Parts: sequence; structure tokens; C-alpha cells
Amino acid sequence: MNNRLISIYKKISSQNKSMHLLEMLGFDAVNKNSERNDIFSNETKEKIYETEKINLDTKQPLTEETNPIIERKTNTSSNYIADYRTTEITNEFRPTNITEQFKAIWINLEQRRKWVYPAIFILITVLLSSYVVNTYMGKQKEVQFISQEINILTEDLNRLYFTIDEIIEISTNPFFSRYDISNASASLQAIESKLIEYENSYATIEYNFTELPDYTNLQEIKINLDNYMNLINKLDLVLTYRILNTEILTYEELPSVQDNPSISDLTKSLSNVSAVSISNYEQLPSIPEFDRHTKIILQSIEVANQLHGQYLAALRNKESSIANQLILSIGMNKEIVKRSYEKSLNDFNYEINTLYDSIITLP
Repeated sequence: MNNRLISIYKKISSQNKSMHLLEMLGFDAVNKNSERNDIFSNETKEKIYETEKINLDTKQPLTEETNPIIERKTNTSSNYIADYRTTEITNEFRPTNITEQFKAIWINLEQRRKWVYPAIFILITVLLSSYVVNTYMGKQKEVQFISQEINILTEDLNRLYFTIDEIIEISTNPFFSRYDISNASASLQAIESKLIEYENSYATIEYNFTELPDYTNLQEIKINLDNYMNLINKLDLVLTYRILNTEILTYEELPSVQDNPSISDLTKSLSNVSAVSISNYEQLPSIPEFDRHTKIILQSIEVANQLHGQYLAALRNKESSIANQLILSIGMNKEIVKRSYEKSLNDFNYEINTLYDSIITLP
């Protein structure tokens, strides 16, 4: 290291560091032992501080100086200084107190955080778990309830399935009465309502197809239900068709000339037959197997109206032979409708039995 730098360092490290620094910077060093001359003169001091010289008389003895008695004024509300001095002095504002309070609050929060956060987390976890469990249990109960309903419906439908054979017999046999047809229609309505309930719920059940010999998947159950519903709908349409058909071209025994009938009453009766026949014809449901019969009904109603007019004219003219022939013609017109109806019933019987045999028991 340079010797000059070493010497400068030693001077700086000595006691009079400021003096050596001044010397280095080019200032004159001040001797420590030299007395400083006061900047202010005595005259200036006397003027500023008003210093006075006290002359002591050595001849006179020093007397004890007594403290002057100062009268204290009574505290009155008008004395501002007295009131100010007597008021209670407020505590000084100490920022450390606020800091300590915040610190205490923070420590309190930190201590609570150790158990509040886990408690909140545990509470939320318990609530979510209870909600999930309750939802799962509710769904399980709902599934069990639906399963029980499905089992009941399945038993009822499989039992009622064997009654459909009798309903088919009533529906396709022209010799059953209207009363039997009405009872069969009511039985079909009960089966249809149960079948709709089953169709709305069966998809929510999980089937074990390994234990079901007649089904391999859910689609086959759906196809079987569709066939079942199609069977019920067709039977219901046929029963409706048969009820309406019973009111088409329905005659009481037609009188001859010898019976001297009332032409006005007979005219009203035949007009009523035509009106009821037309009304029922318009309400007949559309069934493919009965299309030919429906057309024949329309033709027969038109023919019947013509025959009714000729028959009434023969009665008015007392034409006995013509009236009797017209009575036979009216009966033959009705017979044509009847034969077409029986033929349609036979065709329907074949089709409906084929569909009935394709249905299997429900799972």
C-alpha cells in the first residue's frame, strides 16, 4: 500500500479526526489549547440579557430576605388561567397504546384462527355430507318406492293380461250384447291406466337381465310395452266402433198398410233413424280392418233414406204390396251392413289375436 495513504489513515484513526480532515481539505487547524474569543461582546450581552451588577455593601449586615406574601385569588369562573390549571390534565396520546391494541387484536385473531377455520371447515363438511347422504337416501327410498309400485303394477298387468282373451272374444263376436261390450270397455280402461303408470316408471328401474329369460335389454321391454299398448288401443277402438254401430239403421218393426199406422209418427221415427245413423257414422273411429264396412254404412244410409220416402208414400197411397216390398228392401239394406260388419270383425279377430300372441309377461 502507498505510504502516503497509510499516513493519512493513521491520522484519521487518531483522536483528532476532524482536525486532520480539515488539514487535508486545506483549512487552518485550530489549536486546542487556544482560547476562543467570544463572538458576542460584553456590551451586547448586557443589552440582550439586561445583566445588572449587584454591589454589595460590606458594612451593612445581610438581612434575611423574606418571601413576599402573594395573595391568591379565589378561583372564579372568570379567571381563565385558574380554571385552566384546575382542570384535569388529559393523558398524552401515545401511539404505542394503539399499536398494542392492534397487536392484541391480531394475536386474538391468530389464536382464534387456529380453531375457527377448522371448525368452519368441519361444519361445512358435515352440512355437505348430510345433504349428500339425505339426497342419496331420498333417491334410494324413491327408487324402492317406485320398485314396489312397479312390482304391484307388474303383477296386476300380468294377471289382467289373461282377461284380454275374453275381451277379444267380446269385441269380435257380433252376438254379444251392448251391455257386455260396455263392461269390456270399462275393463280395458282399467288395464290402460295401469299400463300408462308402468310405462312412465319402468325406465327408472335397474333390471338384472341375467335373471330375466324373456328379455336381454331395456329396448325389448319397450317394444313389448308398445305392443301391449297397441293391443289395448285397438280393442278400445273396436269396442267404441261396435257401440256406435248398434245405433246405425236400427229399426223397430215396420207396419204394413193393414196396420193403419200414423204416417206422421212413422215419418218422425224414420227421420230419427236416419239422423242417429248419420251422427254415429261421423263418430266412427278409423280402423283399417273396418274401412270397407264404414263405406258400406254410408251407402246404406243413403239408400235407406230413399227407401224411407218410398215406403211412406206407399202407406199414404194404401199400396199394400209395394209397402211390403219396401219393408223387405229396408231389411235387406240393413242385412248388407250387418254382413259387412261380421266380415270386418273376423278380419279384426285374426289381426288382434296375432298381436295378442306376440305379447309376453312384463318383468
